Amino acid sequence: MKKACPYFLALFAFCICALALDILMDLKIKNNRLMAANVMAVAQHLERHAKMSRIRYPGLKSDSGYVVAARQMNKGCGGILAFDVRERQEDAKKFISTLNMICHAVSLGATESLICIPYLMTMLYMPSERRTAFGVKVNTVRLSVGIEPADRLILDIEQALSDV
Repeated sequence: MKKACPYFLALFAFCICALALDILMDLKIKNNRLMAANVMAVAQHLERHAKMSRIRYPGLKSDSGYVVAARQMNKGCGGILAFDVRERQEDAKKFISTLNMICHAVSLGATESLICIPYLMTMLYMPSERRTAFGVKVNTVRLSVGIEPADRLILDIEQALSDV
């Protein structure tokens, strides 16, 4: 009986690892679905907002990339969108500085929502004409939407926009 114990423990450890892997894969699928639903809710809200001069998200029917995205991205259009806050860079800066829940950071994000002004951060060392050739204006904001509740994200965006 003593010799069987190590084999039993090895089998038990394997089963625990397989179960943990299954849980993590399920969590990944659920997070992806949640992010897709969140980004669509935020994008639709921003699309109707008076202080947005432009919004780019391929999941919106109004986006120039919608037809291609609808054909190629059958599981959602990702968790990143870009939008222009009013017309000036100061408007975008003020908007970001008054957010409470969404973090200002340069990243494509993870489970938390992150925001930045690409003109001043990720594309800072590019010539101005090259930045605008990519469609990035001085007031463009890039938002990577996480798994926080969509209604809380929208409330945070709304309160920040009220100060712009």
